[in-house]
Amino acid sequence: KNLAVCSEHQMRIVQEDGIPVVLQAMGHHLSHAGVQEQGCGTLSNLASSLENQIIIVQKGGIPVVLQAMMQYPSHGGIQEQGCRVLSNLTSTVENQVLTVQHGGVPLVVQAMKNHLYDSETQEKGCEILSNLTSVVVWKHEHLVQEIIDATLSAMKQYPSHVGIQISGCWALGKLATISAIQTRIVAKGGFELILEAMGQYPLHTGVQEAGLLALHRLASNTDDQAGNL
Repeated sequence: KNLAVCSEHQMRIVQEDGIPVVLQAMGHHLSHAGVQEQGCGTLSNLASSLENQIIIVQKGGIPVVLQAMMQYPSHGGIQEQGCRVLSNLTSTVENQVLTVQHGGVPLVVQAMKNHLYDSETQEKGCEILSNLTSVVVWKHEHLVQEIIDATLSAMKQYPSHVGIQISGCWALGKLATISAIQTRIVAKGGFELILEAMGQYPLHTGVQEAGLLALHRLASNTDDQAGNL
């Protein structure tokens, strides 16, 4: 894991076909928490590169990471590192589809529930859920409420964490493309949390952009939300 922090060492690991070796170790030693944690940590460092992300996914990395998270729901290190990997891998539509198909949404939500006081897990979890929203809304609507609840919970818990507020606002904005989902977000206090985030960071363009997108989408459902504006 430590060698993979340095970009030069990352390149060497990849050149020596290290990614399949890491995934093989994780596959062979699922019952060893230390192997899973260090494996996820190594992959999270390597996944900072787009080229490495492609290799990780091609070699079956997404189900391997999700399997580790499923096997050790209470292990903070595995959950945090697993979320770090997935936050990078889910930047493309193809990987988003793969992650959802392999049960990624419930596992990320579970990680966020079990490790509410780990801000890194919350931030990376929000990033993943934000990335997965488009796939979920149109093909897996039954998962929408889980994303809403986990996102709002993180935003409530960490009002002063800018990364969580940005990703949370993006997730809510991306979800709010359908009237019924807009109504559910508002019913859970989404309006108030978005406005609170924007008020907390008036000079932060990332928060303002994400917040305005969410408000724009929510406000488009005028029949349901007129009284809340």
